[in-house]
Amino acid sequence: MGRVRDIQHFVDELRRLRTPKGLERLAYDAAREMGFDIVTMFQHVDLSGVDPAYRHMDCGRLFGLTTASLGWSEHYRDNNLVAVDPRVLACRHTVSPFRTDDMGRLVRITSAQRDVVEGQKKANIGESFMIPVHFPGEPSGSCTFSMACGRAIPTENLAMAHLIGSFAFQAGRMMLNDLRNKRGRTAVPHLTERQLQCTLLVARGLCEAEIAVRLGIATETVKRHLKEARLSYGVAKSVQLVTHALRDGHITLRDIFSERSSELGHPRIRV
Repeated sequence: MGRVRDIQHFVDELRRLRTPKGLERLAYDAAREMGFDIVTMFQHVDLSGVDPAYRHMDCGRLFGLTTASLGWSEHYRDNNLVAVDPRVLACRHTVSPFRTDDMGRLVRITSAQRDVVEGQKKANIGESFMIPVHFPGEPSGSCTFSMACGRAIPTENLAMAHLIGSFAFQAGRMMLNDLRNKRGRTAVPHLTERQLQCTLLVARGLCEAEIAVRLGIATETVKRHLKEARLSYGVAKSVQLVTHALRDGHITLRDIFSERSSELGHPRIRV
């Protein structure tokens, strides 16, 4: 029963947290108690806005924190390694936690991905335990407990790490939402009828040319509508646009999986 009480104590502490730095300290202390050396939690998105002082969270932009070295964290961010990190790719293929030495059964490791692994080793990041996190309508994410190179992973604590990591990531999501509200997040961007139509069809997997045929407009017009919608949200990629549109209720999962306009369930969208 001691472990159950430990987890409940951790959850109680999470509820009292108000700052990203507090979450980092609590997660790191828990990681050390379980025998790990490093803890990292982040959403698998463009990390160019990540700041060591956690201003990216204070401003409500994205969830991401780590106790890895500042040099490695900045290298990871500045070189957009999230796009080639095999651990991130493996997380997208499972909802179950896994050790990094098991990645080969989830994804095929390329030479570029091996370079990321080698870079981690040079930063003294060894074997890790990955906990994938998936929420509908949000970017995937993960909580990772890592060892310094040469140290064995505490296999007897993996089940506990799974629970601790899941609770910690959820606390980070809730904190991010609270910080957005506290900082007076700007009003939900307005999307025009055409921008909504194009965004919805992107969510359904159509390319720009296919959207143009479906709507009976020029491909360049589709590109313009999507570009203006992305600018409204301040994002660079259409997948980010879809994520934001889902979050703000412009479109719903029902809209995405419905193929008939009569089933869209949203008064502003007519496709």
